[in-house]
Amino acid sequence: MEIRCLMRRSLSVTRWSHLFACLWLYGSSVTTVAGQTAAEAELVSPDVGEEKEEKVSQRPEMDRVYAAWRAAMVSRDVSAWDKVTATSRKVATRNLIISQKHPFPESLFTIPIRPPSVLQLRLLDEQVVGNRAQLFYFGKVDMGVGNERVIPDNLLILRFIREKEKWLFDSTQFVNLQGSENERAKLAAGDLSPLSEGDFELPEEDPVVPKLVAIPDYVGHLQVTLRGFRVRLQVNGLDCGTVENANVTNLVIGGFHKGGNDLRVDVERLPLEDESKRFFTINAFVMTGKSDNPRARIFHYQPDDVQAVAERIATQIWANAITIRGKPEAGGSQ
Repeated sequence: MEIRCLMRRSLSVTRWSHLFACLWLYGSSVTTVAGQTAAEAELVSPDVGEEKEEKVSQRPEMDRVYAAWRAAMVSRDVSAWDKVTATSRKVATRNLIISQKHPFPESLFTIPIRPPSVLQLRLLDEQVVGNRAQLFYFGKVDMGVGNERVIPDNLLILRFIREKEKWLFDSTQFVNLQGSENERAKLAAGDLSPLSEGDFELPEEDPVVPKLVAIPDYVGHLQVTLRGFRVRLQVNGLDCGTVENANVTNLVIGGFHKGGNDLRVDVERLPLEDESKRFFTINAFVMTGKSDNPRARIFHYQPDDVQAVAERIATQIWANAITIRGKPEAGGSQ
């Protein structure tokens, strides 16, 4: 699993799926008063005679689901993990592992971090949109790495998906507030305004369960460098992530087949103050398994005129002995 940081306005966001994430790759709505820890919430019961809230918090069920998911990860229990994980996340996790030629489910628990407990964290907010939900926690998020005695207060977001009237665990998002002391102070005081500044909005549509992938001929990566653009990447019809104003390397879900592989890039042009800084390039690599040359570039795309990038780029990436050992295929202006 890789952890990567993205800048979302003033917040530094680290995302991970359950394992081997190269992308990032975890009703009614009610807002809970900031300052109550998860442990305290378990001890609080409503006052006798208190009027029943019109909207009921989904948090207790979601907390139980996350606790069960965390216990399954710590105990390496595949059956328990399967019961509490959303279908779309299970398939996505399997595809991430298979796409790297790792065994599934044997590799499921090979992760360098420990899923954090939320018992001593403060719940800031609960949001439910259709069959999706998320809990915002604030405090010392302990993932079992680094010096545990100096853990600063940060933000942890737990996401859930409802299937057949039951909440299941989806994913986690860790927000590192280092360098964002004003936002950290606001959240500590119960001011939730920083939550509207980050990329935390839940999609309204239900999740799509990805297609199951087979073990690929080649493990592949797409290296994308953009300035002034947002792109959505697909290889052989499978989603390989969305990139915006960044230099990132994404795992190719499903890997590369021997021969031609269809690359589709949906492009959105973004405003840029200095047009001379606009930039667009895509490289594709395969992992060779050779110690002297662990990866080989098999494809390079850079438009002749960055001001004339098409809204959709459709081309092929060739993975064969020629491209792996020699000059990569070059994609011309589309």
